[in-house]
Amino acid sequence: MKKIATVIALFFLTALFFGLYQYSRAPVNLKNQKAEVILSAIELKEQLAADTSVRNNLSGKVLLVEGLVSSVEEGEHPAIILDATVRGELEKSTAVPKSGEKVRLKGMLGGYDEIFEEVVLIKCQIEE
Repeated sequence: MKKIATVIALFFLTALFFGLYQYSRAPVNLKNQKAEVILSAIELKEQLAADTSVRNNLSGKVLLVEGLVSSVEEGEHPAIILDATVRGELEKSTAVPKSGEKVRLKGMLGGYDEIFEEVVLIKCQIEE
């Protein structure tokens, strides 16, 4: 009985320390990281629509996506729509480009919406 109680206590302590580690981790800063994959907005959308395994390959990687700004969503966290296929959620309220400008967004894959065929990039920054 004592062994079972010890094993359960060790399990809960391990879970507690893991949870505290995950909670206190610093957020990912993409500004200093190099892009692992460079694609146009249309290429990224076509690859994600064609093969679901691409999502797993791109998950957690820093992407650099190029395209023309279709529209801009203003607000506390503005978003840029590239070529009507990629939605990039900007990290900070920076100078937002105008529609029709060509931009390069660096961010991480947040997901792909199969219904609206839209790619979502998170933690985006505009590359010069």
